[in-house]
Amino acid sequence: MKPVTVPIVLCAAMAFTVAACSSDGKLVGSGEPAGSTTDDCTSEYDVLARAATRESLDRELVSEVDRRVVRLEVRGPGEAEVLVDGPVEVVALVTRRGRAAIYADVFRQPDGQWFAGRWSQCID
Repeated sequence: MKPVTVPIVLCAAMAFTVAACSSDGKLVGSGEPAGSTTDDCTSEYDVLARAATRESLDRELVSEVDRRVVRLEVRGPGEAEVLVDGPVEVVALVTRRGRAAIYADVFRQPDGQWFAGRWSQCID
């Protein structure tokens, strides 16, 4: 095999692996089926926090998720592939040094609860 062919074959194999996970649009962490699934590969939200109000959710994100976090910063609209009631925001959980420790999608679920989660993408 020529040296140029090896990177092409590797890229094609990686693209096939990533394409094996497809989204079905359901919310994970709410008792519903996973967001993306194949026989042995599941993409889903890792639940960071849930609360009745957005203010309660924000407090929980700062105080309970990671001890290094001192504040939240809204980074913009999210593109979550889930069924939600309203917009999705990308929120950074920021450390004292101003670094984002975690990025979370924050949205209101259809049942009215606020949800913050980190998307865990299937890669096998």
